Amino acid sequence: MSGLDDLTTDAVDKLAAGTPTDAAAGIYTQEMMESLGIFDEIKHKIVQSRNVKEAVLFVASGETETGFVYATDAPSTDQVDIVTAVDPALHSPIEYPIALTADGAENENAREALNYLTGPEAEEVFDSYGFLQPE
Repeated sequence: MSGLDDLTTDAVDKLAAGTPTDAAAGIYTQEMMESLGIFDEIKHKIVQSRNVKEAVLFVASGETETGFVYATDAPSTDQVDIVTAVDPALHSPIEYPIALTADGAENENAREALNYLTGPEAEEVFDSYGFLQPE
């Protein structure tokens, strides 16, 4: 497979994607396919996974020719190559919010954890795993 155009051809018989009811990645994948106008044409090719790690395993084991996973999960095995990145404008934003609860705001350890996770040291760790920082 060389790109998204191959999804509608015989080059791809099966593709792994999260189940939209169980995996956020499945929601993003379906939104992307609908934005491209190809969902109805290729939905019969989708092998649904419970999560992204399972989708990676489907591709790595040869169960599917390709799959939709987060760029941060693809490097978990050397049996998977990233072929293309999906334009983020084709699906809802992928966000990982963090906040303190009312009780957490009163808890010094919780405040310190939040400060760490939003600070420069954690930013380096997130960057090393391919996570983008908020704008």
